[in-house]
Amino acid sequence: GSLQKQKDHRFFKRSKQALKIAQDIIQEFRDTRYEHWQEVSKDSKFSLFKNSKLNNFIASCTTEGAFAHEVAYEFWNVDPKSKLEWDTSIEKCTVLETVTASCSILHLVTKTIWPLKARDLVMCSEYLRLAHGTYAVCNYSLEDYNSKLVPKDDSCLRATSSVVLIVEQHLKNANGNMDRNNIVSEIYYQANIDPGGWVPVNLVNALSRKEWKATLLSLCKNVHRQIALEKKRALENEREDNDLFFDSQEQSVISF
Repeated sequence: GSLQKQKDHRFFKRSKQALKIAQDIIQEFRDTRYEHWQEVSKDSKFSLFKNSKLNNFIASCTTEGAFAHEVAYEFWNVDPKSKLEWDTSIEKCTVLETVTASCSILHLVTKTIWPLKARDLVMCSEYLRLAHGTYAVCNYSLEDYNSKLVPKDDSCLRATSSVVLIVEQHLKNANGNMDRNNIVSEIYYQANIDPGGWVPVNLVNALSRKEWKATLLSLCKNVHRQIALEKKRALENEREDNDLFFDSQEQSVISF
């Protein structure tokens, strides 16, 4: 059917590979959380962990009252207006190609941080269902992708990156209902960035990790803003099915 056709798209194997690497790191985190991982940053909703042996980092964040597919969809949403609403690191976002209903190729230009030149990257962004109540977004660079929509000037340095976000929803009260008052979504975020140019990769990753918290908290804030807007629209339309935000988008995502 159509979902199988989506799975057969030419970037799906790369998406699986990017996801597998992040899943392995997250599994390592779960298996050895109290042995090899150190919590290097924490507040009530966000934590950043470092594996001193492998030098891997994972961020985790929780948000109540939002379903996993809502958080993942908002992170993936390739509409430039949506991206710029919550991702403060992006100056410009252009959709180069819509591969499937849940996979697109983007050209991103980052904001300039003096004295560095702005960076740009071409990336594949795919939204996947991993299991019931578990969703992922894979964003990874495509170094072999060409498009007339990508400027040929030297105003930016080309960066490469791999970013994976995985969201799992849980019931706060196991005996309660699956509704907003009883749902919490747990987010895992893992990223590696090569900025290109002369800036050491370790320095850039250290700086970017400081932005992880702002990025995830901004994402969660925007998800709740979208939920509120959806409820408002539902009331205006006198609809009663306003508990599942972005339900139509959730139906188009393919299972991994």
